[in-house]
Amino acid sequence: MEHLTQLEGEKAQAIRDFGSAGTQTVSATDLWFQRQFIDAINNDISRGQNSLAEVRGRIVETEARLVEKHRDVKIMETYIGHLKEADFQEQLGIEQNELDDVATMQFSRKGDN
Repeated sequence: MEHLTQLEGEKAQAIRDFGSAGTQTVSATDLWFQRQFIDAINNDISRGQNSLAEVRGRIVETEARLVEKHRDVKIMETYIGHLKEADFQEQLGIEQNELDDVATMQFSRKGDN
């Protein structure tokens, strides 16, 4: 973008120089070269703008892919969170069953005595 701004400045200066040629004695060849210089700058600006548009397009595509990947990561994080919670609940259930078994055995021992 800085390069395009610089080229726009060069173009403006070249146009001013071309316009001031009317106040001086200038050959047709000099006018032709000045005009060719302006055209060359215009071509450079056009190529730069096209390149910048392509880069911006790739940036938009990359942002879209990153958003999609981020969404996929969030889905996986949520899924893993659910799995961890289910595992935690299962472990609590197992522990509770073990505690119940121990309590039942102790209760039955007291009843046998």
